[in-house]
Amino acid sequence: MMSNKRNVYIIVAAVIIIIGLGGNWYLTEQRKAERAEELLAEKYEQWVVWSRTIYIGTIASDYHPGIAIGRGNRNYLEGYLRGGKLLWVDANDINIFNPSLAESWEFKVNSDGEAYVEYKIVQGLKFPDGTDVDAEAVKYTWERERYELATREKHGETYHVYSMSTGWKRLEVPDKYTLLQFLPEDNQNFLPHPFSFIHALAHSHIVSPESSETYAKETNAISDFANQVGYGPFLLESFVVDQQSVLVPWDDYVTLGPTSGTTGPTKVTELDKVVIIEYADATSLRMALERGEVDIVDDTIADVDYQDLLANPDIVTDRAPAIGYCMLFHMNHRPEFAPFNDLDFRKAVSYAIFPEELVEKCLFGLGSVADSAVRTFQPYYLPVWEEIRSLPDDERIDIAKDLLAKAGYPDGYSTEIWIPDNIDYRNWATIVQAQLLKIGIRTTIKSFESGVYYDEVRAGHAPMFFRGWTLDYNDPDSELWYLLHSSSDKQAQRMGYNNSYIDSLLERGKELYDPTGDPAERQEIYEEIQQIMFDDTISIPLMYQDMYQAWNSWVEDYVMWKTTHTTCMGVWNARKVIPDNWETTDPPR
Repeated sequence: MMSNKRNVYIIVAAVIIIIGLGGNWYLTEQRKAERAEELLAEKYEQWVVWSRTIYIGTIASDYHPGIAIGRGNRNYLEGYLRGGKLLWVDANDINIFNPSLAESWEFKVNSDGEAYVEYKIVQGLKFPDGTDVDAEAVKYTWERERYELATREKHGETYHVYSMSTGWKRLEVPDKYTLLQFLPEDNQNFLPHPFSFIHALAHSHIVSPESSETYAKETNAISDFANQVGYGPFLLESFVVDQQSVLVPWDDYVTLGPTSGTTGPTKVTELDKVVIIEYADATSLRMALERGEVDIVDDTIADVDYQDLLANPDIVTDRAPAIGYCMLFHMNHRPEFAPFNDLDFRKAVSYAIFPEELVEKCLFGLGSVADSAVRTFQPYYLPVWEEIRSLPDDERIDIAKDLLAKAGYPDGYSTEIWIPDNIDYRNWATIVQAQLLKIGIRTTIKSFESGVYYDEVRAGHAPMFFRGWTLDYNDPDSELWYLLHSSSDKQAQRMGYNNSYIDSLLERGKELYDPTGDPAERQEIYEEIQQIMFDDTISIPLMYQDMYQAWNSWVEDYVMWKTTHTTCMGVWNARKVIPDNWETTDPPR
C-alpha cells in the first residue's frame, strides 16, 4: 500500500517538475523573442540616428569657428549654413538671384548721379540671440568684413576685402529695413560684379552685431567665436579645431523666398545633425567616402579619385564643367625681366606649351583645354588659341624655334618657373618644363612656402608662374578685368602689364552692360580684347577645371550647388534612406 502511494508521489513530483521545466522553457523562449525584438528595435534606432545625421568630408584647412572668419571649405560651408544672405544665387543658374533676408531689391540712381541698389529687408526676423535682423545688422557685417577684420593681427581675415571694396563704396540705412548699396565708380552700371561677389560667393553672411561684439573681438579666445550667430538654417553645436564641426537645425528658422530646394535655405526637417569632418589629404577623403564614414565629399576630392568613383555603382557623382579655375601661364612683362617683354619670345613659349597634356595628365580628363581666358559658356567667348593648337605638334615646335631665333635666342634661354609648395603646381611646372626644353628654353622650378610665394608674386618678382581664377559671374569681364586692367593687383600688376587701350576697352565694356540685352558694340569689345590677348601673347590660357562632387547612394534629395565655389552648401535638402536589409546589417558609421 505504502509502495503505491510512494509511486503516486513520485509520478506527481515528476509531473510537477516537467510542468515547471516546460514553463521555464516557455518563459525562456518568450524572453528570447522579447529580447530579439528589443535588439531589433535598438538596431532600428541606430539606423534612424544614422539616417538623420549627414557627414560631410573635406580637406583640412585653417579652421576658425567665427562666421566670415577663416578660409577653407569647412569655414565657407559653415558660413552658408549658419549665416544669412540678403539674396541667394540659384543652384543651377548663376544669373538668378532669389530673395532671402531681402524680399526685394531695385537698381536706382540718385540726383547726384550715384548708382545704388536698394534692398527691402524682411521685417520681424530675429537672430538666434533674439536681436533684430535689420539693415543695421547688414551694414555692420559688411563694414566689419571690409574694414575691421582685415586690420587685425589676431582672429582677422583679409579674404573679403576685394569683394567688399569692389562691391560697394558706401552703405546707407535710411530706415530700419532699408539698405542702400552705393556702387563703386567702375561698377556704376555693372551689376554682375557686385551682385555675385556679395551674394553668390563666401562673403557677406549676415551676423548678429551683438553676438560679434560680445564673442568675436580680436581679444576673445577662439572658443568664444562659436557663440557668434547668423540667420541660417543651422546652429553650431560643437567644434574641434582641425577635426570637425557639429551643426544642428535651428528650430525657429523661417524659410524665406522660393523653396524649390535649389533657390536657397529651407527649414531642416529630415536631419538632426550635420557633421563636417576634416581629412589630412584627398586619399583619406576618398577612402572615408567609400567606407561610408562620410556621406558626401566636397570638391576638394582629387581629380584621379573622382575619375575612379565614376565606376563605383554605390557612389553618385555630379559635376559642373569649367566653373573651377581657368588656369593661365604668365610671363613678367617688366623690362628687367627681358626677354619676356619681347613679343616673339612670348609667342615661342605659347607655341611650345601643349595644354592638352596638362588636361590629360593633371586633370585626368576632368577639365578642358582653354583656348581663351573667357570660358566657353560665357558671352562673347572667342577660341583664339585654337589657331595654334589645331596645328600638328611638329609644326608647332618648328614655329616656336623660329620665333625664338627671331627674338635673338637661337640657342635657347635659361629661366625659372616659380610655384608654391603644392603638388598640383609641381606637376604642372614639371610638364611645362619638359615642353619648353624641346625648343631650348631651360627652366628651373623654384618652389616657395605658400605665404612667401604669394607675397613675392604680388610684389611682381616672379619671372614665369601659373595663376587662375574661379568663376565669379557669367560675363567675360569676370575673367578679363582682373587679368588685364592696369588697376588690378590680382593679376595685371603682378606681371607688370599696363595697356591704356585695353583699360579703355574694359571700362567701356562695363559701361555698355545692359541686363535686358547688350548692344552689338559690347560683343565687339570683348572679342577684340581676346584677339589682342592672343596677338600680343599677354598670358597663355591653359585649362578650365571642372568642379565635381560625390556622395553615397543612400543620400537622396541632395543638390550640388553648381554656381559657387562651395558646392555642398545645399545640404539642408538632403535625407538618408535606411536600406531594406537593415535588420541584418549595421550602419556604416
